[in-house]
Amino acid sequence: MGEAESGITHVNASDRDEEGGIYITFLKNRLLLKRFVSRFFKRSHDIEDIVQETFVKALEAECKNKIQSPKAYLFQTAKNLSVKEVSKFSTRLQDSIEDYLPEGMLVTETTIEDQVESLQKLTLFCQALRGLPVQCRRVYILRKVYGYTQKEIAGSLGISENTVERHIAKGILRCNEHMTVFGYGREGNAKLDRKA
Repeated sequence: MGEAESGITHVNASDRDEEGGIYITFLKNRLLLKRFVSRFFKRSHDIEDIVQETFVKALEAECKNKIQSPKAYLFQTAKNLSVKEVSKFSTRLQDSIEDYLPEGMLVTETTIEDQVESLQKLTLFCQALRGLPVQCRRVYILRKVYGYTQKEIAGSLGISENTVERHIAKGILRCNEHMTVFGYGREGNAKLDRKA
């Protein structure tokens, strides 16, 4: 994408300072940005992270070039970052669901039947997660979906690493049992145990 297409042109620092640019626009629109990002995320921590990253990236871009429409640039950056983060989360969740499939069952072609089955598995997995006790669910998601270490989870939730380990084991067992009831369990837990 060229500079004209992205809405950016070269400018010197004194011109940027006179117009206010990204910094002033961000201050004026911070609450709107947070509301916008909340369409993608529910946790205030995630929303704040995306809004801050939006500001940093836009400021870096402005240091190199003049941004013609700072407000539009901020919202487009926030959207791009949100979509990217949601996509990463979706991939991690899919990887976690695949832990419950028998080896060699991964399908490369996407038929309607495959899509329906994938949706069923995702629904069942989400049901299994909802059935976990609250603290166990938090620990399990932080470990299996976000990839936090046991030590990081313990520090974040203010519990011992042994408690984290027990919650992970309980989550694996209960989710596996739930998936097995509906025919999606796996033989053995070697793959799960390696991740835990």
